[in-house]
Amino acid sequence: MNGRIFQTLCGDNGIRFQPVISSHPTITKQRFIESTYEQQLLRVDYEQRLQLSLQEESEMVRAVESEDPSFIVVSDYNKGIMTRNLMKSFKDRLNTVLVDGKPANIQLFR
Repeated sequence: MNGRIFQTLCGDNGIRFQPVISSHPTITKQRFIESTYEQQLLRVDYEQRLQLSLQEESEMVRAVESEDPSFIVVSDYNKGIMTRNLMKSFKDRLNTVLVDGKPANIQLFR
């Protein structure tokens, strides 16, 4: 459901978005804000660490190839989406790969 909302928001704002649909749930972050000072009191993350199947990796590569971008931004927070094979495929096909990652998986992006 949240993935569909994200896809709709991208479309409504002119952002080209090529989703790869999987059975994995979209990571959702719920923030609890108090009303007087509008300060965040709590954040609850609903997420599952996952591993992409080879088919899902191939779909991601095809999605990038179909757009023929001059660069790609990879935002990976060590949740299991980015793999060595996927990163190698992106590096082989693109001149520029911009990365926003976590130190725990930085070796994927060297």
